[in-house]
Amino acid sequence: MPNFKMLHIIPNKTLLKGGYVMQKQIIDVSHHNGEIDWNLVKPHIAGAIIRCGYGDDISSQDDTQWSRNSAQCEKLGIPYGVYLYSYAATQKQAASEAAHVLRLIKGKHLSLPVYWDMEEDTIAKLTTRQLEDFYQIFRSQIQKSISCKVGIYSNDNNFKTKLKGDVFGRDSVWIARYAAAKPEGRKFDIWQYTSKGSVPGISGNVDMNYLYDESLLGAVPSPALKTNMMGQRGPTPVRKYSMLYDSRVQKLQIILKENAGYTGRTDGVAEDTLYTFLSKNYTVHEKDRGNLIRWTQERLNDLGYDAGYADGYAESPTMNGIARFQNAYGLGVGYLGGTDWYYMIES
Repeated sequence: MPNFKMLHIIPNKTLLKGGYVMQKQIIDVSHHNGEIDWNLVKPHIAGAIIRCGYGDDISSQDDTQWSRNSAQCEKLGIPYGVYLYSYAATQKQAASEAAHVLRLIKGKHLSLPVYWDMEEDTIAKLTTRQLEDFYQIFRSQIQKSISCKVGIYSNDNNFKTKLKGDVFGRDSVWIARYAAAKPEGRKFDIWQYTSKGSVPGISGNVDMNYLYDESLLGAVPSPALKTNMMGQRGPTPVRKYSMLYDSRVQKLQIILKENAGYTGRTDGVAEDTLYTFLSKNYTVHEKDRGNLIRWTQERLNDLGYDAGYADGYAESPTMNGIARFQNAYGLGVGYLGGTDWYYMIES
């Protein structure tokens, strides 16, 4: 591991280094960092990724500082996500690890994604196809249960040799490379550039990261917001339909009928059949494309949540617009889905 100087972080502000604009800084922590004084840490970071545990869903493998760290971040309004260190060598273990995460984040209010930490030596013994299968099991189990982004963490070499399939570029990528130059050859959202950083409130070294996609920060967690029946933050709506014609609603109904097998009305009047169909069948993730994405972009722009040009491609401007919309309504930030559709149509 290369030698790095201790880095004292000036936070939450754009950093300048040698005349170049740097990205926001976040830390990742586990029980190895001991008991953290989050009040001292807060002014120096834009967010944190906290280890919740490792391996199978066994309580003895929970991170011993997880409960305290997550509670402190929520209390102080620090955006945070989680990671689980994986030992999965079978499909069953991948499913168990997803269950491990879900047990520990129940009732929590995440802003950053859930990351699967794939760096254990077992990776070398598995094929890329096996790793893809395991990740998709982990990913689908998480996203069936909670509205949040999911991603992969590993080192630069693993991404070049083992985690190189399309599956691993579909979600958030958090990459470790301890060097002065950032990783090349693939898109990533977070770069872990040293394990020898220094932040007030943490004794000893701490992992430091540059955040390149600020939309991942989402909404600041609020303990006052409860989890609704769709697994999202924010209120479950009491549906009160305007029962008036709306050309935008009619356009949406026609898109769904022509492209998705929707059998409800297409008269421009929103009703329960429309919301049920959308909440059960449709989500919007980064890199999705199509007429429904274009409609979503147009709607966000109409509501004042800039989603960029309405071209039918869900790139960063679209996801930023979705995050701002969800934040305004106290919804779970990540992808668009579930009861989000109600608020988007009836707003």
